[in-house]
Amino acid sequence: MALTPFSLNDLKNSMIEQIKGNLEMQNTVTNVITTNNNDWNIIAPKVAEVLLAPVIEHLNSRLTVVESKMNDLERYHRTWSLRFLGFQEERNEIIPNKITAFLNKNLNINLCEDQIENCHRVGKPVRGKGRPIIVRFYSRPLRQQILRATYLLKQNKSNVFIVEDLTRKTLELFHFVRASLPADKKRSVITRNGRVYRKNPDNTLTPITDFSCKDDANQTSAIYTSQLSHSSNSLHQQHSKNDYLVQHDNGGCDDT
Repeated sequence: MALTPFSLNDLKNSMIEQIKGNLEMQNTVTNVITTNNNDWNIIAPKVAEVLLAPVIEHLNSRLTVVESKMNDLERYHRTWSLRFLGFQEERNEIIPNKITAFLNKNLNINLCEDQIENCHRVGKPVRGKGRPIIVRFYSRPLRQQILRATYLLKQNKSNVFIVEDLTRKTLELFHFVRASLPADKKRSVITRNGRVYRKNPDNTLTPITDFSCKDDANQTSAIYTSQLSHSSNSLHQQHSKNDYLVQHDNGGCDDT
């Protein structure tokens, strides 16, 4: 993260306010100076360590904001895309044909290949397993139409599942929350437009934005504080089909 003159000035002002308003810090610096007999070889590193705290706090605060904005931008970029799971992987397959034919037949959608901007499989090939297919459409309304029609897949007991293309952070959060809930509460956690929500009994939605979210007493007393057991660096590539079924379950992605 580059520090511009403006952000450097912010950092300086933050340090000044921290020092002026933190009596404990003032006393610590004073004590370091008075107890080391003006030996600045000792004093300098100790004072620097004390003063470093507000710098780290300021940078962490800025980093949190930047990461949040980046995730929002990535989430928005993905709202044109869907992930398809369950398609058998074939040599020399023509994926646009496969997707178009499937949607037209199973979801009663009049789709042509020209409406697909790009599509490809993701992740490393695994023998005997079909990798997920990511499909980016030119039209967001078309994407929403497809999501709304996915209930037909459950009715027809299809082995193919269609889910939102979530950011790594959102997918981590989704599985984290679902794993933290009892079985009868898991289906209340859904995604909509790349965000995670809890669906309340009155059908209103409560956003879940971070790992510290706590369900209210009427829903669950679980506190979401543990870590995911799997690596977050390759979630989208390495999640099995069953992992995504937890998300979707032909109802987990609610875009109605």
